[in-house]
Amino acid sequence: MRARLLIATLALGGGILAGGTMSLPALAQTFASNGVVRGAAPDVVQLTLHEVQLRLEAMGYRELTKIVREPDRLRIKATDSQGRRVDLAVDPVHGDVLDAEVRRSRVERTEVDRASWLTLHQVQVKLEAMGYRDIEEIERERNGYEAKATSAQGQRVKLAVAPRSGEVSEGRAERVTRAAIGMSD
Repeated sequence: MRARLLIATLALGGGILAGGTMSLPALAQTFASNGVVRGAAPDVVQLTLHEVQLRLEAMGYRELTKIVREPDRLRIKATDSQGRRVDLAVDPVHGDVLDAEVRRSRVERTEVDRASWLTLHQVQVKLEAMGYRDIEEIERERNGYEAKATSAQGQRVKLAVAPRSGEVSEGRAERVTRAAIGMSD
């Protein structure tokens, strides 16, 4: 009787220990110390850049000038409803603004000239129509837009995009290092 109780106790304890050990790495990967979800499950669907832009516009943000997709958030430069330039951290799954930091104001070159420029969304649509995919970054620069994407041939490229026509005026392959793709020597 005593032997059966000991075996049952060991089996139950081993099962609890094994279950806890298997779930611990998943919990550690899911939550960072600052509460931001990291390493989300691969089946979690992230919003498209267009969906994020629509959500931000609905919140009163406008003139999005840069979008960078990171593993756990989107970094976006925009103008808030009070006309201040802000840097936003946005949840890629729900579109919630995680953080908004007001940038120091600086006088733009000629806003009248830039009023005729394509919007960030229009640039994205034109790039996708040209066969570019996995657009990681689009940024408005002084003389046009700059984007990072994957070409139709599957190569990561950095593009210079004409501000009014959306034509790609330059495309060069990005250097992919072993560290950038998570490989070690």
